[in-house]
Amino acid sequence: MIFWKSYFLREVKLAYLEGGSCFNGAIQTLLCGILFPLALSASPVLLLKLGPGIIWSCALLGCLIPVDGLFATDLKDGSLDWLACNKTSLSMVAFLKIFATWIVRCLPVLIACALLAIFFNYPFENFPKLLLSLGIGSLIFCFIGGMSSAFIPYGKKGNSLLGLILLPLCMPVIIFGALSCQTIENNPATAQMAFEMLTGLLFLTLPLCTLMSGVALKEQISQY
Repeated sequence: MIFWKSYFLREVKLAYLEGGSCFNGAIQTLLCGILFPLALSASPVLLLKLGPGIIWSCALLGCLIPVDGLFATDLKDGSLDWLACNKTSLSMVAFLKIFATWIVRCLPVLIACALLAIFFNYPFENFPKLLLSLGIGSLIFCFIGGMSSAFIPYGKKGNSLLGLILLPLCMPVIIFGALSCQTIENNPATAQMAFEMLTGLLFLTLPLCTLMSGVALKEQISQY
């Protein structure tokens, strides 16, 4: 337990120090989302109707940056080899690394999404529900992205394979997430059902992606 606590704190520190600013994803989310209100009609009703889907799509883009090449450094410097030689669970290693990345680099994306919601005239009384659903969704995005990164050969950054794996798996998350945040042409029962489906996807994604990430990393190490 002490080892895992120390490893998690190490990953949090590395996530903060490596790969540039921890706000890169949030900045991209904000810049991408602001373009839509400028390009679309200024009608508050139209912005409110389209807002949830656009915000969720921008959140996905913001969460893509931190997971790109997530395991590249560990594969190159031999950290994963050392852990594997010491019979350490690579699935647990992947879980802690992805979770640390989400805390440091994906939580700022939620702040950017909250700012975007203002541009789309999203009701302030619904902000807690919006942030809660985005928190769940961003965690799903991060774990799916981490799993996808583990499958990329040598964990290289900028690989188009990441998007090909990630985007189809994330489409249901965007659909249910946007439905759970809709305030126009949507009854509370539909929004609640969508939120429950989103929560169900979280409990399905975490164990599956953690297990698959460990398997992929083990296969990567065996090929070195």
